[in-house]
Amino acid sequence: EHCSDLQRLLVEHYLPTLHTVATKGAEEVRWHNPVVPGDVLTCRVEVEGKTAYSDERGQIDLRIELSEKSNGSVFSFVGLIVVKRRE
Repeated sequence: EHCSDLQRLLVEHYLPTLHTVATKGAEEVRWHNPVVPGDVLTCRVEVEGKTAYSDERGQIDLRIELSEKSNGSVFSFVGLIVVKRRE
């Protein structure tokens, strides 16, 4: 369930800021530790790589990690995002 909640938050609030054209999927999807009711989760996003396709589009690889204060990393993946390139 936390995976789908994270995806929804990313789609609604983060990806639009990147001028997202499409997503190509996810790699390295890992569940590290269980999540229990009452856990407070935080999300960290790091740009791991970027590739230019053309003058107009490119891809960024985002390492996304969901963690819980006392339990460490609980979920992570690398999102492959196609974006409009900045001028």
